Amino acid sequence: MAKDARPIPLDLINECLIYDPIYGNFIWKVRPEHHFKSNKSMKIFNTQFAGKTAGHLGRDGYVMIRALNKPWLAHRLAWSIFHNKPIPPDLCIDHINWNRSDNRIVNLRAVTAEINNRNMRLDVRNTSGKSGVYFCKNKEKWASQIHLFGKHMHLGYFVELSDAISAREKAEKENGFHENHGCKIAAL
Repeated sequence: MAKDARPIPLDLINECLIYDPIYGNFIWKVRPEHHFKSNKSMKIFNTQFAGKTAGHLGRDGYVMIRALNKPWLAHRLAWSIFHNKPIPPDLCIDHINWNRSDNRIVNLRAVTAEINNRNMRLDVRNTSGKSGVYFCKNKEKWASQIHLFGKHMHLGYFVELSDAISAREKAEKENGFHENHGCKIAAL
């Protein structure tokens, strides 16, 4: 989850960009002179970029767009432009399918950090195949746990892996975890 709490100046961003919610991409508009230091720089920009795709893929996998002399995370711009309002400061924008460069509106949702954490892929170090389930060597049983509201909750020890997984899945369902949570591949 990329966190950028800067308010998005929607009026100015809407003068710069067209957002396509179906494909999740941005196109540069012909930008007005007040966005530039000079008429010459406006003409150069508009000749080179107007009508072309905006943004580049950053090292972290998020699409970045440099507009108004600042870098912006494209998924935050997409959500704000589509909903025509700023992102509430207590929320972040979640990529439902975990693909940080997929900025289609159907893949974006404004959620709390707690809810965002309920849509995480399976950790690469996991050996059980299910988030929150691990083999406890000193008990020689499978342990099941879940993280809720900043606290780890122990769900029990189980002889059978399938029972530990069932306990975890039940807790996920009861606590509103996304169906993608703990998967290797997102379902979208």
